[in-house]
Amino acid sequence: MSSSIPVDLSTILPRWPVAVSDVSPIQSNGFSGAQIWKINAHQTQPLCLKHYRSDSLSVNLLDGIHRVLIHAFNEGCEFVAKPMRLEDGFTTVVAGPPGSPTAGLWELSNWVPGTAACSFNDPQIKSAFASIAQFHKAAAQVNLAFGPSPNLDLRQTQLSKLVRPDSPMLDQASDKLKNSSIDDTLRGPLRTIVDLLQRVPQAHIASLRARLSEFATEDLPLHPVVRDLRAEHLLFTGDQLTGLVDFDAMQMDSVAYDLSRLTSSMRLNESQLHLALSTYHAARPIQAAEASLIQLLTSISRLLAPLSWVNWLVLEQRSFGNIAAVERRLKEVADDLEGISKL
Repeated sequence: MSSSIPVDLSTILPRWPVAVSDVSPIQSNGFSGAQIWKINAHQTQPLCLKHYRSDSLSVNLLDGIHRVLIHAFNEGCEFVAKPMRLEDGFTTVVAGPPGSPTAGLWELSNWVPGTAACSFNDPQIKSAFASIAQFHKAAAQVNLAFGPSPNLDLRQTQLSKLVRPDSPMLDQASDKLKNSSIDDTLRGPLRTIVDLLQRVPQAHIASLRARLSEFATEDLPLHPVVRDLRAEHLLFTGDQLTGLVDFDAMQMDSVAYDLSRLTSSMRLNESQLHLALSTYHAARPIQAAEASLIQLLTSISRLLAPLSWVNWLVLEQRSFGNIAAVERRLKEVADDLEGISKL
């Protein structure tokens, strides 16, 4: 093994049957706290080594995600990374002891090429949504059920935190912003978000909760979805989607969650949104109930995304390594709130 391999990986990498020649740490743009390394190995294409914190994922969940990814890759979704099997046939390395730098779960997969885009042209949109439809069809072959979305109750609970004066959450956040040791670059945007959330009309919140209740008895196709599918998770080589990454939040649910989250984060205009959903529909038809849920979840996310950031950064005092990425996200969600607060 090369002397360029970091010491803290020397007990991890030998678990896989690869001859490693070089290891390079990669700066992650995500918020999960996962660590990533690009691995160059003899007689193989570049590989990706990923480390999940001990408290972020269970072994069973990660193994389930791996089963979906392996099946999707074998079904032609070569834009997803295929986890590599260990000599015992498993795909996850569990390391310890707790609190050590290597503690947690590890996976090794092929490196997917491409770079994230800041804006999207029509060919990129078509490539992305055709690929996502292909992934969803493959995921449904692994596990398919029918029933109401399992996350409806969670959305209702989250929306209830905006009901005033019943919920004290926003008042507590406003008070805590005056005294807490929050990073100065984030304090201003967070104050803006709290103020905008306090000005959202209560009638609008009540309307969203009523519409959400209508889906409580709506049977939808449910299968593994990415669930936290964002624009930065799409990697392009030219106009072609060549990488779809970050599956840590995968769950059984409706495709409406992926399509709502992605189209919102891509900040598509009306014609681009039509192109995206029509491209997806041509490959995997969108049911009328799914289309309605996409629209509703998009409206709800414009409230819950900023609320989540207030909860994480102000009330729970969580810290995120990539402050610049957090600041950008806060600006995005604040921009989305501007119009709602003036309803």
